[in-house]
Amino acid sequence: MELDYNKTVVVMNLSNANTGFKAIESTRDIVFPPFAKKTLKISEIMAQIYAGNICFVGEDGKGSHAIFYIDDKEVRINAGFESDSENSKQLIIDESIILDLFSKSKSIFKKSLSDIIKTENEKMLLQQMIKDNKISDYEKIKIASELLGINV
Repeated sequence: MELDYNKTVVVMNLSNANTGFKAIESTRDIVFPPFAKKTLKISEIMAQIYAGNICFVGEDGKGSHAIFYIDDKEVRINAGFESDSENSKQLIIDESIILDLFSKSKSIFKKSLSDIIKTENEKMLLQQMIKDNKISDYEKIKIASELLGINV
């Protein structure tokens, strides 16, 4: 299906920090407060993706570990982040994934942590989740601190 580039869709900031970029289609800066949602024109989103904006394309160019999540499946498919298959989903790291990680056994936690938490943004999110959710599992916090080089 062909996209209507004039249509707007919701983009979510998955970061716990202000995150922004210079618009390509205008002369303005677009800034997202922590965990904010904004509507953007599909044309601006696709321009950012084609320009390689890491906030959209993530660490692999296919949207994995991206800071922004485009809340429109057609746009994600068109960008190459997903396919039509029901099993194909863009890999994003959010609060639910981090909290689920802490519910795992210590060995699974240790084995999975460095595969799940890859970016500085995700490390900051992990730190915040530990504090906000008053996670007190000393062993897992120590593992996270050592493996990821963060202070909690």
